[in-house]
Amino acid sequence: AAVIDAPTIDPPASTATICAGDSHLLTASGASAESTYQWFGTIDGTNFTLLGEGTQFSTAPLSVTTTYYVSAQNSLGCISPRFAVTANVEAVPATPNFSAPSYDPICNNGETTILLTNTDPAVTTFRWYTSLTDPMSFHEGLQIKTESLSSNTSYFVSAVNANGCESASRKEVKVNVNQYPEPKIDVSIMGQLKSNFVTGNQWYLDNVLLAGETNQIHILSGSGVYDLKVTTNQDQGCIDWAGAVYSTTIVTGLADVAREINVYPNPVSEFLKIYIEGQEHVRVNLLDEKGAAVGEMVLRTNLKGWEGELDVRTFSKGFYFLRISSENKTVTHKLIIK
Repeated sequence: AAVIDAPTIDPPASTATICAGDSHLLTASGASAESTYQWFGTIDGTNFTLLGEGTQFSTAPLSVTTTYYVSAQNSLGCISPRFAVTANVEAVPATPNFSAPSYDPICNNGETTILLTNTDPAVTTFRWYTSLTDPMSFHEGLQIKTESLSSNTSYFVSAVNANGCESASRKEVKVNVNQYPEPKIDVSIMGQLKSNFVTGNQWYLDNVLLAGETNQIHILSGSGVYDLKVTTNQDQGCIDWAGAVYSTTIVTGLADVAREINVYPNPVSEFLKIYIEGQEHVRVNLLDEKGAAVGEMVLRTNLKGWEGELDVRTFSKGFYFLRISSENKTVTHKLIIK
């Protein structure tokens, strides 16, 4: 039979490059209509072991540059010479090669910036993952700013070269966190506030530092909002506030009814609590901004007076008032539901 022209590859595969471990998709064209294409691993026309047949041929995953051969056969059975097609393969970077500075542990719920130093001239960037097996990276580059961290956290980094080939392995970058309990104020004992930290305490009243008040227990000295700042890990200067969640307000307006009324936390997001020292019964109502009653706290007796709790989770966020009243006396306390 007559010999027909060899086919071509569109686009020319010899100009394409894949990363090691990937496959090439080769597409043949140029033969006459109704022709078929056959793909081989050698140019020798006596080797009829087909690797594939059809317009397209997907190679096996390749680790090195490999040459394939394609021929065309027309409807008369005429076969063209085999056309060589080179499938170029780019080696992937080895284990990511970079240095990361040694950081002191960051404070609990703190953030930090990690800056890598690239020590491999063939690598152009790095990809960041949350684990060794995570298929999707969350960042690309030499530098990231972490989110707020409350525990030791590891990131896993791969290397990428100029052709976009990514290393199969990832290198761990670890951030250590100074972990400590959330500061809290215990108001269960009338007349005093107690920190859950033995040292590092500083008490505030109405956002004003109380000089010398650094003990674990603070004896209440007047009406207002008490906050607590706790400094932990003194060498790192980690600081956290209990007042952001727990604050205590002392009200003394019902002098004939109660010597002391503790309301906390304020702002509140879940359960509002109240302790009232005194024996005469009082009522506690929650009012909205317009003064309309929207809730009432159920009180129960304790050894020194009364205590109660109100679930505010169903209330809209905003400003409210807590009305505390006896038979003929009333005080109103501003409250924030967040």
